[in-house]
Amino acid sequence: MGRLDRPHELALAVVAFAGLYLAMVMVTNAITSIFCLAYRDLFDAALVAGIVDTVCYVGSSLAAWSLGRAVDSGSGWTPVFGALALSGVAGLLLSLASLRLERRIAR
Repeated sequence: MGRLDRPHELALAVVAFAGLYLAMVMVTNAITSIFCLAYRDLFDAALVAGIVDTVCYVGSSLAAWSLGRAVDSGSGWTPVFGALALSGVAGLLLSLASLRLERRIAR
């Protein structure tokens, strides 16, 4: 049985990866541009955009390196998926805390 015996699975995988890519691009755009414009009254928007962009690139480089090391260590993909799940939950909790803080400040 070859890998292309079920083309609908390949199409589903391509659609899933395309959706994941678009979600990642959307988040990066929101972080590096919309965030900086929202706080332009408090900070220099260009400086904040540069700092945030640098942090995003350094963070993604470190994440790619560390996830690659985890897979290469022989443990397989299990620790990678565990780390991604934990970071996703941490990001969700930080986002909710930030939203609550922003609502308090607005009052």
